[in-house]
Amino acid sequence: AYSVKADGKELERLDRPPSASGKAGFYSRDNGETVINIGNSDWETVDINLGKMDMPNLMLEASVNNNEFKSAIDVDWYTSYQFSAADSSDIIVTLKDAAALSSVVVKWTYQNAVSYKLETSEDGQNWIPAAEVTEGYGGIETYMLDGAKVKYLRISDVEGADGRSPMLYELEAYADVTAVTESDSVLPGGEYIE
Repeated sequence: AYSVKADGKELERLDRPPSASGKAGFYSRDNGETVINIGNSDWETVDINLGKMDMPNLMLEASVNNNEFKSAIDVDWYTSYQFSAADSSDIIVTLKDAAALSSVVVKWTYQNAVSYKLETSEDGQNWIPAAEVTEGYGGIETYMLDGAKVKYLRISDVEGADGRSPMLYELEAYADVTAVTESDSVLPGGEYIE
């Protein structure tokens, strides 16, 4: 959503998804996911304006140390990467440019990982944990990075349940979402969504 109003009052755009008991406002990662907390329940109308937003998935211009993994950063839901139990090497994705990331989204197929590590780095040498999953349930998992400067992402120690090989259909990395107008230029990797 570009903007949200409850009974004509504009809600604040938040920098992270709101909780039910938290601050009233809304958070949009992409046009398919907007989380809204209106606050009290005595409102009568809610207006959601989709507008136009620049939402750059920085994986579109990224490179990776494993050619087969490109199928997990190609923005195609019909392709996926299957981790192999025999291949224990880390997957390292290199963004075109270092960027302040708001979130990384990991999208598993029905064969999800029950455990894995996701780390970020600005220099490729010093790694910062973004997530260490030990009881994963799969689906779409979003990790908030709060504007951390990132050039490299690493996925390691991937294990599936019952000896299965986990399958990842998409890995996405998002810079801070910026609202734009038609006259503004789109950031690299971004596109206008209506």
